[in-house]
Amino acid sequence: MLVPLRGKTRKATAHTTTATTHLTKTRKMGGGTGSRGRIRVSEFGPMLRSLIMLAQHLYRCKVMTEWPYPNDVEEQGMAMEAWTAACKVKNVHMEFDEDILKLITTRASQVRGELKTKSRPLVAYKFGLHESKGPNGVRELRDKVEALLDGSSYIFKVIARTGLYQHPIIQALINEMWFANKNDEGVIHGEYFTPRIPLVTIAMVVTAIQCSLEEWQTGQKTDIQFTETMYASHFENHLRALEQFERKTKDLKIMPKIQKKLLKKAR
Repeated sequence: MLVPLRGKTRKATAHTTTATTHLTKTRKMGGGTGSRGRIRVSEFGPMLRSLIMLAQHLYRCKVMTEWPYPNDVEEQGMAMEAWTAACKVKNVHMEFDEDILKLITTRASQVRGELKTKSRPLVAYKFGLHESKGPNGVRELRDKVEALLDGSSYIFKVIARTGLYQHPIIQALINEMWFANKNDEGVIHGEYFTPRIPLVTIAMVVTAIQCSLEEWQTGQKTDIQFTETMYASHFENHLRALEQFERKTKDLKIMPKIQKKLLKKAR
């Protein structure tokens, strides 16, 4: 079944019936010894611990390929889908409880932050951004960044606005985030990224690049938090633009070709 979500069509998350949302208590080895009394994965037994860790990785993939800013209902559905998939991989059936739910869903903010962190050095390198001394240097850097951000020029292969969604920074960040080595999620859990890099993933990558560019917007390097409050709306704007471009070039299949090329070069 398909349901509309924030202007985008995506697969519905798990149905929230009493059968699927029943949460149980799971026996832990410890008693909430994490910082501030938070539950830690290490407090569970070996089998359950391996299941939780796998579900966390699957949830991270779902967040970055389906919807990066799920609400409470959506994140529970996505977490349950990840848990069910993990149980299937391990060929076991284990109950899903509130502690496990929290351990899985906290990975959404973690993976978003990781994407932003990895975008910073790539953005600085690909666009030649570095600290400048003196008012002239600061002004030149500010003007350069403003030109890149104007109309999202940074997503074009050529800043003269040709080659939409083909700037090398997009490929570089996808590679670094999901395909840098054989243990990365894009390699191990490639089913989330095939047959082509999802539009949601590209939109999130572009949003992280935008945030990293905006850290240089004053002409001097500053830190900007990649929070949902500040950047969820930017993500949605980028996603709508991607979907609009896909529709407008449907006959030529330009967007699917770009997506497949991104995946091919990532592997």
